[in-house]
Amino acid sequence: MRETTVDAIDDLDAAQKLAALGIRGARVWRTDPVIAQAAPPPVSPFAPPVVSPASVPVAAYAGRVHRTKRGTDSQRFILFSQISKQLNAGINPAQVLGNVGRVSSAKHFAPSLREMSVAAEQGHPLSDVMESYPDLYPESVVGTARAGEAGGFMPEAFETIANQAQEAHKFKRYHWFIWYLVPRAVVALPIVFLIRYALLEGWKQATPGGNGLELFTGLLWKGFLWPFGPLTVAVAGVLLLLRWWLGSAPMTRLRHQIGLHFPIYGARARNESIAVFTWALSKLSRSGVPPHRAWKIAMDCVPNLEMRDRLAKAGAMMSDGSRLSDAIFGSRLFPEEYAPIVSTGEIAGDMEGALNQLAAASRDEFSQSTNKAKFASARFGCVFALITSGAILIILCYAWYREFLPTVLNDFQVD
Repeated sequence: MRETTVDAIDDLDAAQKLAALGIRGARVWRTDPVIAQAAPPPVSPFAPPVVSPASVPVAAYAGRVHRTKRGTDSQRFILFSQISKQLNAGINPAQVLGNVGRVSSAKHFAPSLREMSVAAEQGHPLSDVMESYPDLYPESVVGTARAGEAGGFMPEAFETIANQAQEAHKFKRYHWFIWYLVPRAVVALPIVFLIRYALLEGWKQATPGGNGLELFTGLLWKGFLWPFGPLTVAVAGVLLLLRWWLGSAPMTRLRHQIGLHFPIYGARARNESIAVFTWALSKLSRSGVPPHRAWKIAMDCVPNLEMRDRLAKAGAMMSDGSRLSDAIFGSRLFPEEYAPIVSTGEIAGDMEGALNQLAAASRDEFSQSTNKAKFASARFGCVFALITSGAILIILCYAWYREFLPTVLNDFQVD
């Protein structure tokens, strides 16, 4: 057991000073009654409400899971960009988290931010609190925060989380046309078959002097009630259910596996993971974290779970004396030119510079693969629109020229 004496005005001040010394989750004993009873300093009106450290035990964060409304990338971008800017300005983390929690428009984030504020007051890792809210903070967000705590670069870690969320939001928003093309195909194709049905049945049931328009609209309504309307609703329901199922948390790993192997889009996912991983390695290396431990911490920052598993397998062979260049070369997950760069950095004693070079190269590759993926998506959207439009045109022309007109002309033939 390690014992340390610090001068503090109360338990909260002692916990913060001990945390600054690298001692977390400590028990505090008062040795000077005069100091223990001293009046607390004035509290800024912008500071979060003072919570006694005893109100939330340190061990209470471990193993808890709070289910909430799912957070979006745009919400995380706004949230973490605000936090990182205030931290860079030198504002106390507990005060920052309390301020952001009160003014955030995403109210379902507020409870987690309040707990993180209390954890910061106690000197407890924020990543443990974030881990207990999996619907708000994905595993890669928790891993990046934990890397920032281990390496002492929390403001930069939160800024990286914000940038990742912004990139993901922009990429998803680019695909707005999917929400136009898919509903268009689901609705337009049944309408075409419904019109075909009403035309043919209307001609068969038409009588001399009858109201053809009324008969046609009546058949449209009848066909809509059954079978075209219910079938359309059923198809739409299946698609929505499939979307919900694939988007659920248990299917995250499957989505990432498919995404990593998907043409064009797989390169984007791989380059994003490598960019984040090399960035975290460079920061941890600068902080003096041993290579084998830095590898394990950095791989938890990777957003793609399949890529993270591969990095874990490559890092399993590392020990206290292992070199990063050997692990990078043996993993076969990085471009071939990456290992010589790291090896040169190890020989020259400039691992930080070598890893920064890899991180910059990976970011460039990620940017290029993102542009390629956007172009592929646009091309796919155009092809899908042409296919559905062509199918509609073919069905209408076939129904008119090969079914309706021959039926009409056959009825007018004179024996």
